[in-house]
Amino acid sequence: MVNSFLEVVNLTERYFNQVMIPGINQSYTFSLLFTILLVLPVFSSIGQVTILYEDFESGTGVFTSTGSSTWQANMSLKYAGTQSLHLAYGNSEVNRLTNTFNMDLSNYTTVQLEFWHIAKIEIGDTAIVELTNDNGQTWTTLDNSQYTGAGYLLWNDQFFDGSYATWDPGNFSTPTNSWWKRETYDLSSFTGPLYKQVKIRLTLRSDASLNKYGWLMDELKVIGLTTGEIDPPVIQHTPQDDTGSPWPIEIVASITDATGIDSAQIFYRVNGGSWNGPNDMMKVATNTYNFYLPGQNQGTTVDYYIKAIDQTTLANTGYHPSGQAVNYHSYEVKNAIYTFPYYEDFETSSANAWTHVDDLTVGNTGVLPHDDWELGYPNKNWLNEPHTGNLAYVTKINGYYSGNSRSSLLTPLFDLSVVSNPLLSFYHKYQTDFGDGCRIDYTLDDGYTWNVLGKVGDSNSNYWYTNLSITSASTPLSRPGWSGSGSISWTQSEYDLSGFVGSGVFIRFRFIFTSTFGGAEEGWVIDDFSIDGVTSIDDVDPPFTELGNIYPSPADRMIFIPISLEHHSEVQLYIYNSLGQKVQSFVYANLHNVSDTRKINVALLPAGNYYLEMITKNGISKTRFAVLH
Repeated sequence: MVNSFLEVVNLTERYFNQVMIPGINQSYTFSLLFTILLVLPVFSSIGQVTILYEDFESGTGVFTSTGSSTWQANMSLKYAGTQSLHLAYGNSEVNRLTNTFNMDLSNYTTVQLEFWHIAKIEIGDTAIVELTNDNGQTWTTLDNSQYTGAGYLLWNDQFFDGSYATWDPGNFSTPTNSWWKRETYDLSSFTGPLYKQVKIRLTLRSDASLNKYGWLMDELKVIGLTTGEIDPPVIQHTPQDDTGSPWPIEIVASITDATGIDSAQIFYRVNGGSWNGPNDMMKVATNTYNFYLPGQNQGTTVDYYIKAIDQTTLANTGYHPSGQAVNYHSYEVKNAIYTFPYYEDFETSSANAWTHVDDLTVGNTGVLPHDDWELGYPNKNWLNEPHTGNLAYVTKINGYYSGNSRSSLLTPLFDLSVVSNPLLSFYHKYQTDFGDGCRIDYTLDDGYTWNVLGKVGDSNSNYWYTNLSITSASTPLSRPGWSGSGSISWTQSEYDLSGFVGSGVFIRFRFIFTSTFGGAEEGWVIDDFSIDGVTSIDDVDPPFTELGNIYPSPADRMIFIPISLEHHSEVQLYIYNSLGQKVQSFVYANLHNVSDTRKINVALLPAGNYYLEMITKNGISKTRFAVLH
C-alpha cells in the first residue's frame, strides 16, 4: 500500500506519463487521482491488492540503482513488454536495486513477492533479495524459509546460474528468452504493526574472479491479501508406469487446496513433439481428478504433467512434478504382448518374435559358445516329432547338441499389468548327458538381470524341475532344471505367474540349455507354449459405442440422451455452450452392456445452441447438438 498523498500523486503521474491517453488533460488526471484516493481503501478491503508493480518499461521505475555498476534497460532480453532491467557487473562490486517508497504491509494476512529473472552469475558471486522495515537501518536477507519458487538457492539464500539447469551452469553462455524463471517469496511473516514502512532491494556482490552475463529482472510485483492464502494446490499423483498396451491410459490425481480448486489440467506430448493442452481433468470424487491420455502405438514415448489452479484471486498454481511446468513424467509404450491368453505353436510367422542366441561359454577352455536352437521338424531317436503341427524348437534338428556351451531361446516381452491369473505352459521332451541340463529363466529389466524361474517341488508349478543342483541364473556352471532321460512321451510343464502380475511389470523368459565338456545326447525340444489368463475387462478392445440424437430439440427443462454400449465402460458427458465453454459435466461409472437413455436437467442454462460430448473410458468420443429455448 502507498502511505501518503504524495506517493499516490507520484505513482499516478508516472502512470500517465507512461501511458498517454489522447484527449485527457492534467486537470482530469488530478480528478482521477482523487477518485483513486477514494477507491484505494475500498479496493484493499475486498481481497487482493497489488502493493507494488514494476514492469521496467521506463528503466528502473520506482527503484533506485546504486553501486559501481548500475542496472540498465535491456531490449534484447525481456519476459514481457519491450525491455527488462539488466545488471552487467564487474569484479569486487556491491550493486543494489532498491524500491523508492515504503510499503505498508501491516494490514494484510498474506503477502507475496513475485518477479521474473535470469541470474547468469558464477558461484563465487552473491545475488540475494533483502527486506527492511526501518528505513534501511537493518536489512533481512530472504532465504529458503520465505522462498516458494522452483529453483535452488545456494547456501540457503543466493541465486546463481546453477539455480536452474536451463541456465547452463558452469559455462559462460549468453542467456536467451527461454531462460526466464518466475520466482515467489512468501512475505507473510513480515506483516503486522511493525511492518508499515517496508522496502525491498536486490543486491549483487561480486568477487575478484571472472564474471558472467549478469542479473536480469522483469515484471516485479508485491501482492497483498486481506483474505485467502498464497499456497499452491497440492497434487498427489503416482506416475504412470510403462505399458505394452496401446489403449488409453487413465491418469488419476488427488488435488487439494484450502480455498478449493478452480481448474485441473493435464498437458501431454508424444515422442518429444508439441505439447497438447490444456486438457481439463474431470472431478470424479472428492479431491480426485482423472483424464484418459489417448492410446498410442507401441514404440512411442509419452510425456505429461499436471497443472492445478486454486480459487484465490492470486490464482495460485501447482504442478506435478516440480513447482512449475519444466519437468514432466514419461512412460513408454513398449513392444510387448498385451492380450491374453497367448499361444505359440511355432507354425506361423508369429514365431519370429522368438529369438535364440549363443549365451556364453561354460568353463575356461576358450571354446566358443554355440547357438544350438533351431526351428524345424525334429529328426532324432526320441525327439522325433513336434507336439502338434510340423514345427517345434529343438537343440539341433539333426544330431546331438554341442559340448561346452550354453544356448538361449528367448520369448517375446509380456505385459503382465493387464492380465489376471496367468499360467505359463509348454510341452517338451529332453535327453541330456550327465551334468547337462535345461531350465527357464526370467528377466524383469530387459535382460539386465536374470533369475531362475521356480525350483524343484515349487508349489506354483506342475511337472517342474527334476535336478536339485539349481544355484542361480548368473552362475555359468549351474546345471538346474530338467536333466537325464526324459519320457519318450510329451510332458506338459506349468508355472503359475500370478506372483508377477502388477502395474508396469514386463517379463521375458529364456529357455536355457547348458552342456559340459563331456559327451552329448539328443537335447531338448519344446512346442505349444502358452500363457493362459484373462485380459482385464477394462482394457479390452474399445467397445462399440453410439450416442443417439438428443431430444427434444428445442428443449427447455430436460433433455434425453440415448447411449448404446457393447460392453461395460465408464462414460463422461460434457455440455458446451456456443463459445466452447464447458457448462456441465457428468460421470456415469461402469455402464454395462446397455442401451440406455440418460435424462439431464438443463433448466438453469440460458437459451442458445449447445453441444454434448460423450467420452468412454477407452477414449471413444461422440458429439451431438442441442437447442435450448
